[in-house]
Amino acid sequence: MKKFFNVLGVCLVVTLATAVCSATIITIAVEGVVDSVDDPCSLLVGQITTGDTITGLYSYDTTLPNASSNTNVAYWYQTDQSTKFSINIGTLEFITTNYLFGISNDSYGKDGYGPVSSSSFLVDNLPVNNMAWLLNDSTQTAIANLNIPLDAPNLSDWDFNHLTIEGAIDCDNQYAIEGHITSAIVIPEPMTMGILVLGSLVIMRRRKV
Repeated sequence: MKKFFNVLGVCLVVTLATAVCSATIITIAVEGVVDSVDDPCSLLVGQITTGDTITGLYSYDTTLPNASSNTNVAYWYQTDQSTKFSINIGTLEFITTNYLFGISNDSYGKDGYGPVSSSSFLVDNLPVNNMAWLLNDSTQTAIANLNIPLDAPNLSDWDFNHLTIEGAIDCDNQYAIEGHITSAIVIPEPMTMGILVLGSLVIMRRRKV
């Protein structure tokens, strides 16, 4: 049995090392609340109302180059199927794999952060023309540099927190959903899960001895 655990431990170390090298996708899960719904033409068919719970996630590739030439702004285009920006409200899932993740440091008197999709897409035949979660900090202390973030934002560092989803069929048929995010956490990557498994095996081994 001891030999088995030794072999298993070696396999896990190799697996974890591989995970570290390949873990370039950061995924952040969010939760929030709908603050208002403007839907005069009932495009949403009453499926979303004020006070509804928001859940979702956004994932981004940390190896992508900064596409901005502005010294106070950085953004990274996410266009691969391995990354996405997804917001769930009620029975609707607003999801796109084509969006921009950006941050700003001391730009126009504030720091900024957030995923933004300005590319139109459909959700159950419902047009979505804009989906964005934006954080601003007027104290300019939330962002220290323009390196791509490896952790979720600390929401208490930001004095502006706004989620918006908008769409239109034409000038007379539009809707807008406004809300804010109350929780943002990084979803554990393979390395973290592997450490937890390895820790469990160590405990099991000690009990066997």
